[in-house]
Amino acid sequence: MPIISDIHCYHCEEDKPGGGSVSLSSTKIICQDCFESDYVTCYGCDEVIESNDSITSPLGDSFCQSCFDERFFSCEDCSNIFSLANSFSTANGYSICEDCYSNNYFDCAGCDQIFSHDDGSYLEDGSYCDRCVERSGR
Repeated sequence: MPIISDIHCYHCEEDKPGGGSVSLSSTKIICQDCFESDYVTCYGCDEVIESNDSITSPLGDSFCQSCFDERFFSCEDCSNIFSLANSFSTANGYSICEDCYSNNYFDCAGCDQIFSHDDGSYLEDGSYCDRCVERSGR
C-alpha cells in the first residue's frame, strides 16, 4: 500500500493536505483516518476492503469474500466456521465439520459415502445407508 499525501478522500470526501493515505485503486484514495476506522486489508490477497464487506476467520483474520470461500466453510450442521482442510462432504453434498461428522454421521460400508445416522442402519458387518440396505435385500 503506497502512502501518498495531499489527497481528496474517496470515503469521507474531505481534502487531507499533507496527511497519509491509502490507495484503493488508481482513482480511489482514502485518508489514514478512514482506513483505520472503516477498512481492513484482506489476509489472503492484501486488497484493501471496507470492514463491512470483510469476513473474520476463526483465528480473527479479515478476508474478502473470495479469499474466505477458498479457505473456509460453514458447517451445515452446527453453522460454525472451519478451515476447508477439516471438512467432510456428505452424500448429499453438504460440508460438515469433524465434530459433527463424528457425532452425527457414518461412512456407509457399502458405497463409502457419508450419511446422517438418520439415513442408515447398523447391520452385523457395519453401518449402511438405506439405499445399500435396500439393494442387499436385508
